Amino acid sequence: MGLFKLIRPLNLAFLGISLLLVHYFLMAALAIDSLLPTAVFLTFLFSSLLMTAGGYVINDYFDIETDTINKPKRLLTTASSRQIKKAYYLGMILLLASVLLGFVLGYFVGRLSFGFSYLFAAMALLVYSQKLKKQMLLGNIMVSILTAYPYFLLFFLLLIHQNGQANVLLHQVFLFLMIMSFLLNWIREIIKDLEDMNGDYATDHATLPLQIGRKRTHFFIQTLIGITIIVLEGYSLYFFRSYWLVLFFGIGVVLPLIYTAYHFRKVLIFNNYKQQTSILKLIMLIGLLLLTFLPQILKL
Repeated sequence: MGLFKLIRPLNLAFLGISLLLVHYFLMAALAIDSLLPTAVFLTFLFSSLLMTAGGYVINDYFDIETDTINKPKRLLTTASSRQIKKAYYLGMILLLASVLLGFVLGYFVGRLSFGFSYLFAAMALLVYSQKLKKQMLLGNIMVSILTAYPYFLLFFLLLIHQNGQANVLLHQVFLFLMIMSFLLNWIREIIKDLEDMNGDYATDHATLPLQIGRKRTHFFIQTLIGITIIVLEGYSLYFFRSYWLVLFFGIGVVLPLIYTAYHFRKVLIFNNYKQQTSILKLIMLIGLLLLTFLPQILKL
């Protein structure tokens, strides 16, 4: 039960539900000629969940020193050396299983080389956990790319399945989904760095808050939120040409983002970073649900 907590079951449930919604609701509503066969999609889903779970475990393994200060109640900070070693093996097994399933998936769709996309993700997760997360912005950007990566893989699988004949709307929807996932998770990762400043300082991390200070980091987050709002609303209007979508995103995504940015105005006293990261996760879910209803919105 203890090791089970390391894979973040709630986060995995969020990812799994997101991919199910995109494939079985959004793609079907967009009148895609043919969805992925059930066996192919389930293999993709399971391999993505394994990759993500392995990333969580490996990240916790390399974060033991900083978590001892930042999150002393986390499982590995109080674990025995034997339990820590088990956690490391568990993470590596999960990553390896994901890569193997990636090659199985490639075999299913007639592109065995597709498995290398999983190998790349596994190596990127290891590099991030060991080195990049200690660097200013590089770690944040890498993990944000990896968070959006499953949507890219799903899009690529659909292209393979349809022999590259996907319509323009499919390209636009997936690009929008990946951009939204990347930007929202980038903001969230920087906020998490603010939350973890004490432990990161003690372990010689060079994160953005430690390099430019809390006040400037708050301003950077506010700027990034502003850019995110402009990009999402501009994309909705220019590519989807829907004022209704702009309105719905304004209510469901933009207003919560403005609320988040507003809370960073009190630079010296603001410290409720946990709440803000939870709000950003909720914003991502709302944005995904709005995209799920995109075909209906475009008909308004």
